[in-house]
Order: sequence, then C-alpha cells, then structure tokens
Amino acid sequence: MTTSFESHSGRPVAAINVTPMADVMITLLIIFMVMTPMFGRDDHVRLPDASNGLDLRSSGSLAIRVRDDGSVFLGDRRVDTLGQLTHELRDRPELSPESPRLLRVEADASLPYSRVAEVLDACHAAGARELVLVTVPKRTER
Repeated sequence: MTTSFESHSGRPVAAINVTPMADVMITLLIIFMVMTPMFGRDDHVRLPDASNGLDLRSSGSLAIRVRDDGSVFLGDRRVDTLGQLTHELRDRPELSPESPRLLRVEADASLPYSRVAEVLDACHAAGARELVLVTVPKRTER
C-alpha cells in the first residue's frame, strides 16, 4: 500500500495518520478491561473458611467489611464508630421496610468474635432482619 503526500493538483496534503493513536488506545482499553475487576477487591479482609459455606462476596446485597485492624467499612466508605454505622444503615434504602433487609458481613478471620458481635449488634439495632456472615469454601486436600 502506498501513501501519497501530494494531491492530484500537485500540492501537498496535510493529513494526520491516526493508526498509531488507535493502536495505543486499543492497547490501553484492553489493559483497563483486564485491571478494572482487580480494583474492586478488598485484600485487607481475609475471610474465614467454612466447610458448608457459600462464597457470597459477589452477591448484590449491601456489604459491611470488618478488617483485621477492627476498622469497619460500609460499602467502600469507612465508618468511624458503631453508632455512626447504625445511623447510616437506618438511612439506606436497602433496609427499608419493603426490602428483605439482608446485609452481608465480611469479617476478617483473625478478628476476635467480640468485635464481630459488636458489628452484628449495630446492624440489628439499625433494623437488619438477616445478617449473612460471608465465608469462603474450605479447600479439601487430597
């Protein structure tokens, strides 16, 4: 394929070659498509193993995460106190009387149960009817 830089009238044509730019944009698009699912993971919560549990990390219900340092997150936002957690949960549409009021609690495996119980009490005080403790299926070694 040949490229002509002169028109039929003999004068030069000012044209921009967009092929390299398109190659770069497609490459960046592929990189972002591969990397985007990795940004949503919360690597600071190591869920406990359970032999009869289901992995519910990707379900659509509202998630409360308790990290190994005891910090609490409602969705992606940090909550400073359990009172604030209760107050913010009361204002959520997921906990309206018409909804099933299901909350996922993702607590780190290294936490003492007393901290998890405090978070569960705060959720119950906000009106949550069902609390699901999220675990990962236990690996069976053969």
